[in-house]
Amino acid sequence: MVDNIVYHEKAWLIFCKKYNVKMTGQQFKTRFFGKNNHTILQGLFRASLTKQKAELYAEEKESLYRQIYAPHIRPLPGLNQLIKRVKQKGIKTAIASGAPQKNREFVFKHLNLAGEFDLVVGDEDVENGKPHPEIYLQVANRLKVKPDQCLVFEDTPAGVESAKSAGMQVVGILTGYSKKALRLADCTINNYNEL
Repeated sequence: MVDNIVYHEKAWLIFCKKYNVKMTGQQFKTRFFGKNNHTILQGLFRASLTKQKAELYAEEKESLYRQIYAPHIRPLPGLNQLIKRVKQKGIKTAIASGAPQKNREFVFKHLNLAGEFDLVVGDEDVENGKPHPEIYLQVANRLKVKPDQCLVFEDTPAGVESAKSAGMQVVGILTGYSKKALRLADCTINNYNEL
């Protein structure tokens, strides 16, 4: 829905610097982007964190991300028109996001999209984060549709892998990754105007 990868990357790099974790933007993108915060934090600290400590670190990073991104947030070109056309045709819509609830609400608020989707499934609703297919299988189940009847828009390799493993068709959105990185997608676009 948004082109926010660079802002997440900036927030993670500031967070890493604060805690003396050596990480470049490319290293972060290759190893962690598109995965849930718990997985990322375990990898960064290479240690088992208590749930409470992981939640504190995650909120610290996400708060930083929202602060950095707020002045720049915009919908991807064509997003609003796509949502309008899909709703006019009576097609069910859902969000399947590893983003924390506060981040999802932040995006919905800034893009005036609150209540526009039939279903929102977040990382807190599943045991296994992307690239595991659980989040997409849960969406299909809750919408009462077969996975092969779903079309997913994804912008990370972990997200594309998750949706493909669930048996869904995937359009890769080239906001932060190359066609090569999103090669498992059925096709790729730069933004929704290209549909």
